Amino acid sequence: MSKKIKADSELINECYKWVKHQFFNQYAAKHYAKADFCTAQTKLTESKIGGLPYLPKGDVAPKNADGKTLRLLAQINCTDLKGLEHFPSTGILQFFILDNWEFGIENGRDGYAVRYYPEISEHYTEAELAEYYRPYAEDEECFPILQECKLQFRLTEQAPVLDHATCVMLCGKYLAEHGIEVDYHTKEHLQRVVQHEYENEFSTYNKEDDGEENHSQCGGYPYFTQNDPRDEDKGLVDYNVLLFQLDSSFDEDGEEIVMIGDMGVMNFFIRQDDLQRRDFSDVLYYWDCC
Repeated sequence: MSKKIKADSELINECYKWVKHQFFNQYAAKHYAKADFCTAQTKLTESKIGGLPYLPKGDVAPKNADGKTLRLLAQINCTDLKGLEHFPSTGILQFFILDNWEFGIENGRDGYAVRYYPEISEHYTEAELAEYYRPYAEDEECFPILQECKLQFRLTEQAPVLDHATCVMLCGKYLAEHGIEVDYHTKEHLQRVVQHEYENEFSTYNKEDDGEENHSQCGGYPYFTQNDPRDEDKGLVDYNVLLFQLDSSFDEDGEEIVMIGDMGVMNFFIRQDDLQRRDFSDVLYYWDCC
């Protein structure tokens, strides 16, 4: 028999402890490579956002079905990933998108590309790329990379992220299993407070040394400003590894470095089997913003 009560501090504390225990039984902390930005003109084989890509002699940058050349979003020299589990430790990994106001997302698989070169070979120079690499641009102001930056990675550990949907599910399960009945507004309040408590407890675990959130990384748990597309389409659930994530960011002077819509974030996911085979032909790309 259920009992109808209010969301007082005792209920909140007991619910939070239960939710945290259940959540940690399903998810564990993960090692990942955290990306830091250093505003600078980069070399062709360096890890970077924006700028010119490494392009082997005889190769061409990816194009969409209309023949528009995609623009380099990010490039990772895999030696910089410090031996991150399952990821390549050598070679060049690249992420291209169509340079339009939707960042290629409305074009489906035609709006982005991921390339991997297992080893660095003879490649075009910057002068030669002026001829061989001419990316399409719908508008000079729509590309999300506002400053070319060198990427620097460091291995660290990330606590699992308790997203809103999971918190709602676990709070509901707690109430049902303990025979507790609350009204709609009380339940919403309980869910918000439990998620807030979790974020407070683990915020320093998932933040930069300076306390500012930065969700640019390889591996680990993804961050979304809204919803995880894999929750909405069960056909995408197999894309279980965060290959690369790029977050909207500012430099130390407050100038925009990356601006994805309204403070959004971009995600690239891959199946673990494909990653281990070094097959990057089937990658899921998604972005959202506030």
